[in-house]
Order: sequence, then C-alpha cells, then structure tokens
Amino acid sequence: MSRLNQELEARLANFARTLVDQRQARIAVAAQQRSSGFWFGGGNMIEGAAGQFYLVGRYRNVGDSRTGLGAGERGLELAIFRSDDRGTSWQEYLRFSKSDLNAGYRSVLSIEGSALHLTEKGVELFVSTEKEGIQYPAEFRDFLKPGTGVWTIDRLHVDPRDPRLLFAFGDRDFLRSDDGGSTWESLPLSDIRGGGAGAPDLAAGGADGQTCYAVVPNDGGLYRSQDAGRSWTRVLDEVHCMAPGPGRDLYAGRCAEDRVWHSPDGGDTWEAAGAVADGLQVVGLAWDARGQRLLAVAEGGLYESGDAGREWAFLAPVPATQRSRVRIGFHPRDRG
Repeated sequence: MSRLNQELEARLANFARTLVDQRQARIAVAAQQRSSGFWFGGGNMIEGAAGQFYLVGRYRNVGDSRTGLGAGERGLELAIFRSDDRGTSWQEYLRFSKSDLNAGYRSVLSIEGSALHLTEKGVELFVSTEKEGIQYPAEFRDFLKPGTGVWTIDRLHVDPRDPRLLFAFGDRDFLRSDDGGSTWESLPLSDIRGGGAGAPDLAAGGADGQTCYAVVPNDGGLYRSQDAGRSWTRVLDEVHCMAPGPGRDLYAGRCAEDRVWHSPDGGDTWEAAGAVADGLQVVGLAWDARGQRLLAVAEGGLYESGDAGREWAFLAPVPATQRSRVRIGFHPRDRG
C-alpha cells in the first residue's frame, strides 16, 4: 500500500486532533497509580433525564490476562461517577469490588468492561467480567489457560424509584441486591425451565417496584415475577422480545411472527395487535417514556406505532448484521 502524500497526511492528522486532542484533554477520574499498566476506563458516559452526566468504568491495575492474576490484580473495581456541572467535576456514585460482582459459585477474577444504558424504566448496567467456576464448551475446554477464567456479560437493572435495588440474571440464579450491590441475594430459578442460561432479557414493569419480566432465549418463554424475582410465572410461549408499557401493559414479539402481541393486565391475557411488516419477524421492541409510541425492529428495519401497535409506519432500515436480536429504547429527554 502506498503512503499518503504529505498534504493529505497532514489534513488527516488535523482532522483526528479535532476529534480527539489528548494535549487538551483533562483527567476526569485518575488511575490508582501514575504508572504504566494503571488506568480508569473501559466504560461509557450517559446523560440523565435532568441533564446530569454519569460515567462508568473500571480501575485497571497492572496484570496480564494470559496468566490470570499471576502478574497483577488487573480489573480491580467498577465505579460510577456523577457530574451535575456538565463534566467540570465528578463525584463517586456507586462502587463495586470484584467480590461485589461474584455470582453465586462464580468468583470474579477481573472486571473487564462496562456500559450504562438509560431506558424509560430505569438504568441498565452491563458488566463484562472474567469469572472462575465456568467452563468452556467441552470441545474447547483445553483452550482455558491455568489460573484464568471465562468472560461473561451480566446485565443489572436499577429501579429509578430505589437506586439501591438491583436485579441481575446469572446462568443458574436470579440475583437481587437491596443495598446498591454491597451484598447480593441468590434466588433459585426453579420456576424457569433450564434456569437463566442464554442471557435473559430483563425489564421492570408496573409501579409497585416488585414486578419484573424476563424473556429466556434458551427457553422461549416470557416470565413474570411479582415479588422481585423470588418466584416466576410463565405468561407466554415462543417469545423473542418484549417491552413493558405504562401501567400493566405488556407487549411481546413472538418467534416467526410479524405482529406484536399485547397484554393489558401484565401477562394474564393476550391479544394480537397489528402486523409490523408483512412476513417479517419482530426482533426488538421498546415503549417510550411518555407512553405515546411503540418502536419495533422487524427483519426489514425500524417501525413506529402511535396507537399501541395497531398500525405501523416504517422509519429507517436496520443493517442485516443487527437483525437477529435488537435492543432499542428512548432517551427520557426525547421530544421527537
């Protein structure tokens, strides 16, 4: 490959510095040591409904992922910071140690990444960790190096009415914390076929702070809990995606179907709403914070309904690589 001429190279470098200029950057969260191998990062920043910023990341200390913890502690702590002055200053909001993120018998060796996702029902925190106590599939088991673990992604839901109440799914249990993650209660998934394997889609619903719903991919069922995860009831079969609406309204997209199903009573009864796109399966749903429109992703693109799913209008195409299972949502400050 031939090298760019000097003029194009200079213009490209100037464009890159305009996007990100490390010379003008300032440190928002300092690493635990000013030394090679230490940093804070591996997360993202979101804007809350009132204009505040939230920044999530992990304190990464020196180490080598190829040797487990043999060369250092690596991903040591996960932290969320809040800014009420548009990023001028930051205050620690929540902090999770490795042991805080242990899931039952699965101990966290290293915290690897994180992301905050703001929804109309609260905040979701995605955490990538390397855990011991998990095996690769049998045909790949020899690839697991001594002292290392297997990377997994956990999704925690935070109820905005009680930020100390956290929900998450493990592969064998449902995890609940009443103190912002300092301690966790492991609840068995005996009511769910096959447990929680397959990264269930979890969402809070209703105004009681106790109701939550889960779609379990490996099982195909939509489940409801009315006691914050202590027990579950299967309310619909062959479900691919779901979205709680206002009150007890609940919407679901079923496997190999092009229409949305609606329940006005939290899953007790169901009725078929309109077809999103003829012959195209619904793979993602979201209800906006104001309760005025429903979004759906079908295999052909993004669609919108302003009448609770009875009629649909095409909004935009969706890339083919993102159609099998899609998560969508509205920003709480959205006005359009």
